[in-house]
Amino acid sequence: MMKEQKNLKSLMTGKGGLDSRSLEKIFKQCRQDKEKMRKLLKAFCTTYLIDGKQRPLLLRPLQEDIVLECLMERTDGKQTKLAILAPRGSGKSFALSVAVTIYMFFNRFRDLIFILAPTEDQAALIFNYVYRHFADNTFLNGLVGNYRFHNKPNITLKGGTIMRRAPLAPSNQGQAIRGQHPTFLVVDESPLIDDKLFIDNVEPAIVANKAPFINLGTPKSKDNHMYRYLYDDGYADTFKRLHYTWRDAVKKGEAYSAPYTDEEMLDKIAQGKIKRFFKDNTLVNQDFIKDSKISVGNYVKSVGNIEVIGFARVALV
Repeated sequence: MMKEQKNLKSLMTGKGGLDSRSLEKIFKQCRQDKEKMRKLLKAFCTTYLIDGKQRPLLLRPLQEDIVLECLMERTDGKQTKLAILAPRGSGKSFALSVAVTIYMFFNRFRDLIFILAPTEDQAALIFNYVYRHFADNTFLNGLVGNYRFHNKPNITLKGGTIMRRAPLAPSNQGQAIRGQHPTFLVVDESPLIDDKLFIDNVEPAIVANKAPFINLGTPKSKDNHMYRYLYDDGYADTFKRLHYTWRDAVKKGEAYSAPYTDEEMLDKIAQGKIKRFFKDNTLVNQDFIKDSKISVGNYVKSVGNIEVIGFARVALV
Protein backbone atom coordinates (compact mmCIF):
# COMPACT_ATOMS: atom_id res chain seq x y z
CA MET A 1 0.00 0.00 0.00
CA MET A 2 2.83 2.42 0.85
CA LYS A 3 4.45 1.72 -2.51
CA GLU A 4 1.15 2.44 -4.31
CA GLN A 5 0.73 5.71 -2.41
CA LYS A 6 4.32 6.68 -3.23
CA ASN A 7 3.80 5.93 -6.93
CA LEU A 8 0.52 7.86 -6.97
CA LYS A 9 2.13 10.85 -5.25
CA SER A 10 4.97 10.76 -7.76
CA LEU A 11 2.50 10.81 -10.63
CA MET A 12 0.43 13.59 -9.11
CA THR A 13 3.49 15.81 -8.66
CA GLY A 14 4.74 15.14 -12.17
CA LYS A 15 7.91 13.23 -11.24
CA GLY A 16 8.58 10.63 -13.90
CA GLY A 17 5.59 12.09 -15.74
CA LEU A 18 6.90 11.12 -19.19
CA ASP A 19 7.50 7.47 -18.28
CA SER A 20 4.73 6.01 -20.41
CA ARG A 21 5.16 2.47 -19.15
CA SER A 22 4.75 3.36 -15.46
CA LEU A 23 1.85 5.72 -16.19
CA GLU A 24 -0.11 3.16 -18.14
CA LYS A 25 0.72 0.34 -15.71
CA ILE A 26 -0.56 2.18 -12.64
CA PHE A 27 -3.63 3.41 -14.51
CA LYS A 28 -4.45 -0.12 -15.67
CA GLN A 29 -4.16 -1.40 -12.09
CA CYS A 30 -6.55 1.28 -10.91
CA ARG A 31 -9.00 0.50 -13.73
CA GLN A 32 -9.43 -2.97 -12.28
CA ASP A 33 -9.97 -1.83 -8.68
CA LYS A 34 -12.73 0.72 -8.05
CA GLU A 35 -11.40 1.93 -4.71
CA LYS A 36 -7.94 2.53 -6.17
CA MET A 37 -9.54 4.42 -9.06
CA ARG A 38 -11.60 6.49 -6.61
CA LYS A 39 -8.40 7.51 -4.76
CA LEU A 40 -6.68 8.31 -8.05
CA LEU A 41 -9.67 10.38 -9.20
CA LYS A 42 -9.77 12.46 -6.02
CA ALA A 43 -5.99 12.95 -6.01
CA PHE A 44 -6.01 14.02 -9.66
CA CYS A 45 -8.91 16.46 -9.22
CA THR A 46 -7.48 18.18 -6.15
CA THR A 47 -3.95 18.31 -7.61
CA TYR A 48 -4.61 19.40 -11.18
CA LEU A 49 -8.17 20.60 -11.70
CA ILE A 50 -10.05 23.66 -10.47
CA ASP A 51 -13.68 24.76 -10.40
CA GLY A 52 -15.19 28.02 -11.58
CA LYS A 53 -14.03 29.77 -8.40
CA GLN A 54 -10.42 28.65 -8.81
CA ARG A 55 -10.70 26.08 -6.00
CA PRO A 56 -9.39 22.50 -6.16
CA LEU A 57 -12.07 20.49 -7.90
CA LEU A 58 -14.40 18.43 -5.71
CA LEU A 59 -16.94 16.34 -7.57
CA ARG A 60 -20.46 15.55 -6.41
CA PRO A 61 -21.42 11.87 -5.93
CA LEU A 62 -23.27 11.66 -9.26
CA GLN A 63 -20.31 13.14 -11.13
CA GLU A 64 -17.80 10.95 -9.32
CA ASP A 65 -19.82 7.85 -10.12
CA ILE A 66 -19.97 8.73 -13.84
CA VAL A 67 -16.20 9.31 -14.03
CA LEU A 68 -15.46 6.03 -12.25
CA GLU A 69 -17.77 4.03 -14.51
CA CYS A 70 -16.22 5.60 -17.62
CA LEU A 71 -12.68 4.70 -16.56
CA MET A 72 -13.18 1.25 -15.04
CA GLU A 73 -12.53 -1.93 -17.03
CA ARG A 74 -15.06 -4.76 -16.88
CA THR A 75 -14.06 -7.69 -14.71
CA ASP A 76 -15.17 -10.13 -17.42
CA GLY A 77 -12.75 -8.61 -19.93
CA LYS A 78 -15.50 -7.35 -22.22
CA GLN A 79 -15.67 -3.87 -23.69
CA THR A 80 -16.90 -1.05 -21.45
CA LYS A 81 -20.18 0.28 -22.80
CA LEU A 82 -22.29 2.79 -20.87
CA ALA A 83 -25.74 4.26 -21.40
CA ILE A 84 -26.22 7.25 -19.08
CA LEU A 85 -29.54 8.88 -18.27
CA ALA A 86 -29.34 11.87 -15.93
CA PRO A 87 -31.27 15.12 -15.29
CA ARG A 88 -30.30 18.27 -17.15
CA GLY A 89 -28.02 20.54 -15.18
CA SER A 90 -26.63 17.70 -13.05
CA GLY A 91 -23.05 18.21 -14.28
CA LYS A 92 -22.87 15.01 -16.33
CA SER A 93 -21.10 16.58 -19.34
CA PHE A 94 -18.55 18.15 -17.01
CA ALA A 95 -18.01 14.75 -15.38
CA LEU A 96 -17.32 13.24 -18.80
CA SER A 97 -14.73 15.95 -19.45
CA VAL A 98 -12.93 14.95 -16.24
CA ALA A 99 -12.95 11.29 -17.35
CA VAL A 100 -11.50 12.25 -20.74
CA THR A 101 -8.80 14.43 -19.15
CA ILE A 102 -7.69 11.65 -16.81
CA TYR A 103 -7.70 9.11 -19.63
CA MET A 104 -5.50 11.40 -21.76
CA PHE A 105 -3.13 12.07 -18.85
CA PHE A 106 -2.40 8.38 -18.36
CA ASN A 107 -2.51 7.49 -22.07
CA ARG A 108 -0.45 10.23 -23.66
CA PHE A 109 1.00 8.18 -26.45
CA ARG A 110 -0.86 7.48 -29.72
CA ASP A 111 -4.40 7.18 -28.32
CA LEU A 112 -7.42 8.63 -30.15
CA ILE A 113 -10.31 10.08 -28.15
CA PHE A 114 -13.48 11.18 -29.94
CA ILE A 115 -16.29 13.45 -28.70
CA LEU A 116 -19.36 13.14 -30.92
CA ALA A 117 -22.68 14.99 -30.75
CA PRO A 118 -25.56 15.88 -33.09
CA THR A 119 -24.36 19.50 -33.46
CA GLU A 120 -21.06 21.36 -33.44
CA ASP A 121 -22.10 23.40 -30.39
CA GLN A 122 -22.95 20.27 -28.39
CA ALA A 123 -19.69 18.57 -29.36
CA ALA A 124 -17.81 21.71 -28.31
CA LEU A 125 -19.25 21.58 -24.77
CA ILE A 126 -17.17 18.66 -23.46
CA PHE A 127 -14.25 19.61 -25.73
CA ASN A 128 -14.08 23.09 -24.19
CA TYR A 129 -14.24 21.70 -20.66
CA VAL A 130 -11.27 19.46 -21.44
CA TYR A 131 -9.42 22.40 -22.98
CA ARG A 132 -9.91 24.42 -19.80
CA HIS A 133 -8.68 21.52 -17.63
CA PHE A 134 -5.41 21.41 -19.57
CA ALA A 135 -4.98 25.15 -20.15
CA ASP A 136 -5.68 26.16 -16.54
CA ASN A 137 -2.88 24.03 -15.08
CA THR A 138 0.75 24.73 -15.90
CA PHE A 139 1.85 21.11 -15.76
CA LEU A 140 -1.08 19.76 -17.80
CA ASN A 141 -0.68 22.57 -20.32
CA GLY A 142 2.95 21.55 -20.71
CA LEU A 143 1.83 18.12 -21.93
CA VAL A 144 -0.04 19.67 -24.89
CA GLY A 145 1.62 20.04 -28.26
CA ASN A 146 -1.22 21.86 -29.99
CA TYR A 147 -4.73 23.24 -29.46
CA ARG A 148 -6.82 23.54 -32.58
CA PHE A 149 -10.27 25.13 -32.45
CA HIS A 150 -11.33 25.34 -36.11
CA ASN A 151 -11.29 22.98 -39.11
CA LYS A 152 -11.19 19.56 -37.40
CA PRO A 153 -10.77 20.84 -33.82
CA ASN A 154 -8.46 18.78 -31.66
CA ILE A 155 -6.17 18.76 -28.65
CA THR A 156 -2.90 16.96 -29.39
CA LEU A 157 -0.54 15.90 -26.62
CA LYS A 158 3.22 15.89 -27.18
CA GLY A 159 3.20 12.10 -26.86
CA GLY A 160 0.83 11.79 -29.81
CA THR A 161 -2.56 11.23 -28.13
CA ILE A 162 -5.30 13.24 -29.85
CA MET A 163 -8.77 14.26 -28.72
CA ARG A 164 -11.11 15.26 -31.53
CA ARG A 165 -14.65 16.57 -31.60
CA ALA A 166 -17.16 16.38 -34.42
CA PRO A 167 -20.87 16.75 -35.13
CA LEU A 168 -22.67 13.74 -36.56
CA ALA A 169 -25.59 14.81 -38.71
CA PRO A 170 -27.28 13.82 -42.00
CA SER A 171 -25.57 16.80 -43.64
CA ASN A 172 -22.11 15.26 -43.15
CA GLN A 173 -23.15 11.58 -43.31
CA GLY A 174 -20.87 10.66 -40.42
CA GLN A 175 -17.66 11.40 -42.34
CA ALA A 176 -15.81 12.58 -39.21
CA ILE A 177 -15.91 9.16 -37.53
CA ARG A 178 -16.03 6.94 -40.63
CA GLY A 179 -12.85 4.90 -40.92
CA GLN A 180 -11.60 6.06 -37.52
CA HIS A 181 -10.76 3.66 -34.68
CA PRO A 182 -10.89 5.58 -31.39
CA THR A 183 -9.60 4.17 -28.12
CA PHE A 184 -12.16 6.17 -26.11
CA LEU A 185 -15.49 7.39 -27.50
CA VAL A 186 -18.05 9.71 -25.90
CA VAL A 187 -21.38 10.48 -27.60
CA ASP A 188 -23.23 13.41 -26.03
CA GLU A 189 -26.98 13.75 -26.71
CA SER A 190 -26.73 10.39 -28.45
CA PRO A 191 -30.50 9.94 -29.03
CA LEU A 192 -30.62 13.06 -31.22
CA ILE A 193 -28.30 11.46 -33.78
CA ASP A 194 -30.15 9.76 -36.62
CA ASP A 195 -30.45 6.05 -35.86
CA LYS A 196 -29.26 4.71 -39.22
CA LEU A 197 -26.40 7.21 -39.30
CA PHE A 198 -25.38 6.06 -35.85
CA ILE A 199 -25.55 2.33 -36.64
CA ASP A 200 -23.66 2.70 -39.93
CA ASN A 201 -20.85 4.93 -38.62
CA VAL A 202 -20.50 5.00 -34.84
CA GLU A 203 -21.04 1.39 -33.80
CA PRO A 204 -18.46 0.00 -36.30
CA ALA A 205 -15.84 2.51 -35.07
CA ILE A 206 -15.57 0.99 -31.58
CA VAL A 207 -14.88 -2.58 -32.69
CA ALA A 208 -11.16 -2.56 -33.57
CA ASN A 209 -9.79 -1.18 -30.28
CA LYS A 210 -12.67 -2.25 -28.01
CA ALA A 211 -12.90 1.40 -27.01
CA PRO A 212 -14.84 2.48 -23.93
CA PHE A 213 -18.15 3.55 -25.47
CA ILE A 214 -20.07 6.15 -23.45
CA ASN A 215 -23.52 7.34 -24.57
CA LEU A 216 -25.43 10.14 -22.89
CA GLY A 217 -28.96 11.41 -23.44
CA THR A 218 -32.71 10.89 -23.11
CA PRO A 219 -34.34 8.85 -25.90
CA LYS A 220 -37.36 10.48 -27.50
CA SER A 221 -38.83 7.29 -28.94
CA LYS A 222 -38.45 3.53 -28.85
CA ASP A 223 -37.10 3.48 -32.40
CA ASN A 224 -33.68 4.73 -31.31
CA HIS A 225 -30.31 3.19 -30.43
CA MET A 226 -30.22 4.92 -27.03
CA TYR A 227 -33.60 3.47 -26.09
CA ARG A 228 -32.27 0.02 -26.98
CA TYR A 229 -29.12 0.58 -24.94
CA LEU A 230 -31.16 1.65 -21.92
CA TYR A 231 -34.17 -0.65 -22.02
CA ASP A 232 -33.87 -3.50 -24.53
CA ASP A 233 -33.22 -6.86 -22.86
CA GLY A 234 -31.00 -7.82 -25.78
CA TYR A 235 -28.46 -5.17 -24.69
CA ALA A 236 -28.62 -5.86 -20.95
CA ASP A 237 -25.38 -7.86 -20.88
CA THR A 238 -23.57 -5.49 -23.24
CA PHE A 239 -24.35 -2.07 -21.76
CA LYS A 240 -24.11 -0.93 -18.19
CA ARG A 241 -27.11 1.32 -17.61
CA LEU A 242 -26.69 4.31 -15.33
CA HIS A 243 -30.03 5.86 -14.39
CA TYR A 244 -29.83 8.97 -12.19
CA THR A 245 -32.75 10.96 -10.81
CA TRP A 246 -33.06 14.51 -9.51
CA ARG A 247 -32.54 13.11 -6.02
CA ASP A 248 -29.10 11.89 -7.12
CA ALA A 249 -28.37 15.25 -8.73
CA VAL A 250 -28.94 17.30 -5.56
CA LYS A 251 -26.60 15.23 -3.38
CA LYS A 252 -23.67 17.41 -2.37
CA GLY A 253 -21.28 14.78 -1.02
CA GLU A 254 -17.80 16.21 -0.48
CA ALA A 255 -18.32 18.96 -3.08
CA TYR A 256 -18.60 22.63 -2.16
CA SER A 257 -22.29 22.76 -3.11
CA ALA A 258 -25.08 20.93 -4.92
CA PRO A 259 -26.27 22.20 -8.33
CA TYR A 260 -29.81 22.79 -7.03
CA THR A 261 -31.81 22.73 -3.84
CA ASP A 262 -34.70 20.27 -3.62
CA GLU A 263 -37.12 23.17 -4.18
CA GLU A 264 -35.29 24.39 -7.31
CA MET A 265 -35.22 20.91 -8.79
CA LEU A 266 -38.94 20.35 -8.11
CA ASP A 267 -39.64 23.69 -9.81
CA LYS A 268 -37.66 22.55 -12.86
CA ILE A 269 -39.59 19.27 -12.93
CA ALA A 270 -42.89 21.18 -12.80
CA GLN A 271 -41.77 23.47 -15.63
CA GLY A 272 -40.79 20.43 -17.68
CA LYS A 273 -44.20 18.80 -17.15
CA ILE A 274 -45.97 22.01 -18.20
CA LYS A 275 -43.79 22.24 -21.31
CA ARG A 276 -44.54 18.63 -22.13
CA PHE A 277 -48.28 19.21 -21.68
CA PHE A 278 -48.29 22.06 -24.20
CA LYS A 279 -46.11 20.05 -26.58
CA ASP A 280 -48.60 17.18 -26.52
CA ASN A 281 -51.80 19.22 -26.51
CA THR A 282 -51.23 22.25 -28.72
CA LEU A 283 -51.03 21.95 -32.49
CA VAL A 284 -48.05 24.18 -33.30
CA ASN A 285 -45.89 22.60 -30.59
CA GLN A 286 -46.60 18.99 -31.58
CA ASP A 287 -44.16 16.98 -33.70
CA PHE A 288 -44.87 17.21 -37.41
CA ILE A 289 -46.29 13.84 -38.46
CA LYS A 290 -43.99 13.52 -41.52
CA ASP A 291 -40.84 14.55 -39.64
CA SER A 292 -40.81 14.12 -35.86
CA LYS A 293 -37.57 16.12 -35.57
CA ILE A 294 -39.45 19.40 -36.13
CA SER A 295 -42.65 20.85 -34.69
CA VAL A 296 -45.75 21.75 -36.68
CA GLY A 297 -45.01 25.40 -36.00
CA ASN A 298 -41.46 25.19 -37.36
CA TYR A 299 -42.68 23.30 -40.43
CA VAL A 300 -45.26 26.03 -41.13
CA LYS A 301 -42.52 28.69 -40.87
CA SER A 302 -40.32 26.77 -43.30
CA VAL A 303 -43.10 26.64 -45.92
CA GLY A 304 -43.60 30.38 -46.10
CA ASN A 305 -45.55 33.31 -44.70
CA ILE A 306 -48.40 31.22 -43.29
CA GLU A 307 -50.35 31.66 -40.06
CA VAL A 308 -52.30 28.90 -38.34
CA ILE A 309 -55.68 30.31 -37.34
CA GLY A 310 -57.54 27.10 -36.59
CA PHE A 311 -57.57 23.34 -36.96
CA ALA A 312 -59.91 20.35 -36.99
CA ARG A 313 -59.27 17.30 -34.83
CA VAL A 314 -60.25 13.95 -36.29
CA ALA A 315 -60.54 10.83 -34.14
CA LEU A 316 -61.08 7.26 -35.29
CA VAL A 317 -63.60 5.38 -33.17
